[in-house]
Amino acid sequence: MRAAVAAWVMLAALCAAPRVARADKAAAEAAFQQAKDLARQNKWAEACPLFEASYKAEPALGALLNLADCHEHVGKTATAWAEFSDASAQARRANDARADYARQRADALMPALAHLTLHPPLAPIAGMVVRRDDSDVTVLVGTAMPIDPGAHVVTESAPGYGPWTKTVDVAASANVDVDLGDLERAPDTGSGSAAAVPETAAVTVRSQPDAAIVFDGTPAGTGRATATLERGPHTLRVTAPGMRAFQQEVYVAGGDDRTIDVPLDREVVIAPALPVEPAQPRFEAGASVAPGVKLRREDPAVLDYRVQIGVHLGRYATLSLIGQFGSVSASDRCGSDLEGSTPSSGFDFGNRNVFASCKTVAAGLALGVRFARADAAIQPMLEIAPRFGVMLVDYTPTTTTGMASPAISDTWARFSASARAGVDYHARSWPAHATIGAFVDVDVAVAAQEEPNHQAGGPEQFVTILGGLRSTVAF
Repeated sequence: MRAAVAAWVMLAALCAAPRVARADKAAAEAAFQQAKDLARQNKWAEACPLFEASYKAEPALGALLNLADCHEHVGKTATAWAEFSDASAQARRANDARADYARQRADALMPALAHLTLHPPLAPIAGMVVRRDDSDVTVLVGTAMPIDPGAHVVTESAPGYGPWTKTVDVAASANVDVDLGDLERAPDTGSGSAAAVPETAAVTVRSQPDAAIVFDGTPAGTGRATATLERGPHTLRVTAPGMRAFQQEVYVAGGDDRTIDVPLDREVVIAPALPVEPAQPRFEAGASVAPGVKLRREDPAVLDYRVQIGVHLGRYATLSLIGQFGSVSASDRCGSDLEGSTPSSGFDFGNRNVFASCKTVAAGLALGVRFARADAAIQPMLEIAPRFGVMLVDYTPTTTTGMASPAISDTWARFSASARAGVDYHARSWPAHATIGAFVDVDVAVAAQEEPNHQAGGPEQFVTILGGLRSTVAF
């Protein structure tokens, strides 16, 4: 018979549960709609209790956001800040798009928050409990607690001592400091018999919804938890994802049931400092010397000198202004179109020219690229250099009879471009950014005048091959 009754009770409970849930949801929706109507009329003080009732009946994210907005309108900035923070945490766990909105609202309130700091008394007492209004804030003594503007009652008590009470008025955005008083022993009642002191107390801890609450290493619950603790000290630890862990010793007095609010601060993640690279040099100077051969006519030998100074275009590229000076072997005709001093055959009876010297001078730009960092030991490089220059020639015309005409000094113009490829080397023992290297240079004369007055009828083209050494220093 008892089994049948129990079955009917269980069946009735299961059938009633959906109706209770639907009733709670209906009550939550009715309270929410009434609160919205009052909010549209700017009756915020009347709307807040209805938003709160709606959220308690059904803890929906929209109700919590509206409750926080309502509390902000009535000046309860600390309460609104805590509710927006809770809403952001809930939305983030649910992948709700309103998480960022709630966090922005909470962050916007932070500069306007008022704070209350309770400083411990000169002589702390074991079992001392500090309350702010109806909340146990013993664990927050010594910290700046966000608080709503207005009047608040601070109470300090301990077993065997008389209470200490103070009313504190907190203005908006103010930072208020209060020194807790020293407690005095309660007078002996002279009853002749000591009342039995309870050995346990119920301690309730409230924090954000996803906070794990642990007493003495034993989990007590999440978000809100109540534990029955024996009289004496206990370790309270509260943690939540992305929040800084809270841990503190809590002294429990027998029979002193209380509620402790533990707000958590967001964890500050300090990114590891990125390695700071040394400042890169901005300018570079260099010099080179290169022997070679001019591939024209008798293929005379050449010797070329180059100096340059440039600015770095980032880490690997350099744009330089260059100046060049060189000499071409004058053993015959400097590779020009003029006839040299040596007949081409035994039947060559034409006029001859005896060359005394052939010099080259040029200026232009060079764009260089290194294929390694400036502090690397081996640094492949490539450089393109267009430039304009002249060849300065000194020669003396002679006739077939050997009669010499007056010596002539002439200037022949040329436009050329070179491609230089090589490898630079930097030893660690050398000064910073100093290199020495070898290279091959292919110089192409695009348009060159190789005899007086363009007697051959147009500009000439030819190639000069060079190979040599260079040194650079960056600064």
